[in-house]
Amino acid sequence: MSFTKAKSADLRARSVADTVKATLSWWPSEFACRERVTAELFEQAKRDGKEVKTVDPKALRAGISRDRQARVLKAWHEREKKDSCE
Repeated sequence: MSFTKAKSADLRARSVADTVKATLSWWPSEFACRERVTAELFEQAKRDGKEVKTVDPKALRAGISRDRQARVLKAWHEREKKDSCE
């Protein structure tokens, strides 16, 4: 992958350590926001007379499944091995 286009658009790269630190700092507030928004949406649905199924906000997630992640990582590592042998 090339960072050339991003760099020309004045984007800056962050170290992995900085990204992890920022993510760990951001996540608690994001989780609190998700809980608040979920509660507001449920309350609005109830006021609108809609059937509301309760959902545990802790169950809310994004991204791919663990199984899919494992397959993607396996394919990536196999590609790296192939590229390093050429």
